[in-house]
Parts: sequence; structure tokens; C-alpha cells
Amino acid sequence: MDTLMDHYENPRNFGALDGADFVRSGGNSGCGDTITIYLKMDGDVLRDIGFEGKGCMVSQAAASLISLKVKGMKAEKISAMGRENMIEILGKEIVVRRPRCSTLVLDTLKGALLKGQNGKNRI
Repeated sequence: MDTLMDHYENPRNFGALDGADFVRSGGNSGCGDTITIYLKMDGDVLRDIGFEGKGCMVSQAAASLISLKVKGMKAEKISAMGRENMIEILGKEIVVRRPRCSTLVLDTLKGALLKGQNGKNRI
């Protein structure tokens, strides 16, 4: 829980990226969480990531934590990530109790990559 609080209070990679290749927003209507993901790519490798958002500690800390994990990864590997990866990052109890909050950032990130691959870089 200390790690989550640290990332909530001091989010890493927080802020929009000028010149982002892909941008996507997502939200959780159940509790009002919002997130916007900004990605800079070098071919199929994620070179930089930024995010802006508002919401609960889980969704915002998850955005900070996953931004650290995916930087430098290939898009294909990121697209293959799922619930098990979020359990590794956040812990099983949090993902089970707050599934929408804990997966919002990953779903939005994967959506940005998919739309970018289809030639639609901003949503």
C-alpha cells in the first residue's frame, strides 16, 4: 500500500507529451476515473509515455507504475499484457477488489497502440 500511495502522491511520467505519436483517453464511469495516455514511439518500441488523469488512488497509481514498466517495450509485448500483469504490478487483492480502477490504464494504453497501428493517432 505504501508503494501505491507514493505513486499516487508523486506520479511518475505525469503530464502530456508534446509531439506524442498516439494519444487516447479512457474512463471508468463507475467511479469517475479518467486517464489520457500520450505515447512516443520509435518504430514499434515505446520510447516515452506520459499521462494525465483524475480519480482514485488505484487508477492513478496504476498509471504511474505501468508507465515505468512499459517504457522501452515493444508494442506487441504491451498489447499482450493483461490482468495477470496488473496483479504483478499492483497485487492480487487490489486487482480483485478494484478491477476497473486497476486495469483502466492498461486498457487505455492498449487502445492507443491499436488505434495508432490503424492510423488513428488521437482519440
